[in-house]
Amino acid sequence: MLPSSLTQRILQRFPGKLTYCFAYGSGVKKQTGYDDKAQKDAMIDLVLCVDDAFEWHKENLQKNPRDYSWMRFLGSKIIAEYQEYAAGVYCNTLIPIDKHVTIKYGVIRTQDLSDDLYHWPHLYVAGRLHKPVETLIEPNDELKNDLAKNFESAVHAALLQLPERFTYFELFHAIANISYNGDFRMLFGEKKDKVKNIVEPQLDAFLKLYKPYLRNMSHCVHIPDLSKVCDTRIEQTKSHDTILAHLEALPTRVQKLLNEITQVPLSELAQKPDYDTQVKTAIGVINWDNSFAQTLKNIPTAGVFKAIKYGAKKALKTFSK
Repeated sequence: MLPSSLTQRILQRFPGKLTYCFAYGSGVKKQTGYDDKAQKDAMIDLVLCVDDAFEWHKENLQKNPRDYSWMRFLGSKIIAEYQEYAAGVYCNTLIPIDKHVTIKYGVIRTQDLSDDLYHWPHLYVAGRLHKPVETLIEPNDELKNDLAKNFESAVHAALLQLPERFTYFELFHAIANISYNGDFRMLFGEKKDKVKNIVEPQLDAFLKLYKPYLRNMSHCVHIPDLSKVCDTRIEQTKSHDTILAHLEALPTRVQKLLNEITQVPLSELAQKPDYDTQVKTAIGVINWDNSFAQTLKNIPTAGVFKAIKYGAKKALKTFSK
């Protein structure tokens, strides 16, 4: 958890028109494989949600011009337009807060975040929000509803990919893996056991996050003890009707891809033995397309020097134990 004084210093840097802000990643949440020093030195990743990207970047360019690469010379209108490409996020990276703290922040429009949470067109920010994060500015009521839909969708997607019996760890691993399945950066830039490292030390946090949605699915998911993470087997119903209900509850982008990939309606897919593989494939397509495009898009926003430096750090993660 970030100290309140640090949180305040970070938020004070930015124009105040933020509708939601959260921090994520190894800089704020415990991950296996990081010792205390490595975690303390890790860059803090932030997502800033704004209603009007043009106005926000205009103010931020005046307040923090050095956060931006050479693209600052193009002005806030071009920056706001460039933000809309790929996953709809504009990133500034390797920003020093003081000699001990460095941040990276992505800016996304409120409407784009809402769409990603509800429909999964990109899964770029929605996927990050499948995992426990640290909220710095609370979302408005509409975004809270969209966040709830995102959590619920993650449970449906995970259950479709799990067998009849599974553990808490396997459930939360399947949820956390949604945003990494097919992600271009997993080939170069992340540790191969990234998902396991996220889930293992945060089982209680995952349970707290997903308990309401699992409770609402008690008609098809039987969990002996929802009060705490324990070494128990969870059971789910795998009838045709239940599978179809999960498929029909998936976000619209996933459903459309399933129709394109399988060329059959969801009612027929639910009867096929490989429905779980098809769901995984559809999600992988979303992640591959958007992670690759967003990674390329981030190169000019970082600038050549920062892009090389940031890429080198990611490469070290890939080849470290």
